[in-house]
Amino acid sequence: MGELSRAGIVTPVEAKYLSDESGHEFLFQPTQELSLLSDRFALPNPGIMSEIRLLARSGSARFVVTADPPELGHEILPHLPPLLLDPSWRSIYINAKDQAAADEAFSVKMPNEPDQWSEELEALRAFHFDVVTVDLTGNQSSWAGSALDVASVAFLLWQVDEDRKPAYDAGIRWEMHIKREEGDHLEWTLEPLHG
Repeated sequence: MGELSRAGIVTPVEAKYLSDESGHEFLFQPTQELSLLSDRFALPNPGIMSEIRLLARSGSARFVVTADPPELGHEILPHLPPLLLDPSWRSIYINAKDQAAADEAFSVKMPNEPDQWSEELEALRAFHFDVVTVDLTGNQSSWAGSALDVASVAFLLWQVDEDRKPAYDAGIRWEMHIKREEGDHLEWTLEPLHG
């Protein structure tokens, strides 16, 4: 147990040392309780939770995530792994802009040049993450496939009005929509993605 200080924010963490034939790494996992997250974000109904977990265990959990309002997507995306899956799953949040949520999750900020994103994403494959959440925009066809290779479970933030074909072509078959209702209640839907 320890504390991680990042950009002036101190987070209680559990540190683990992992070693295998591919190398060594430290895993810093925030000890933040799931209840704190579920206080901020209402969970989906049990049917949707079961479906997501079943897909994750099968290795085919790849989702386009849309949100209404759009700011909700940026806010909730890095928290989807501990909210929807087992908190022990190793996850990484990938973004291209300074997002407040990046300070609350293990995250990597991509370079300012989108043509470098695919190469950067390829480099992350070596870490064998369980879950990747991706908050990138523009020309998805150039990086979506590489993002999916980072982990077996993937959540890619997508704008509601953006074409889904690049996501479908990359191998994503599910769309999760999260809508903030009156009183901050969240309405979750999960549907097959059509290209």
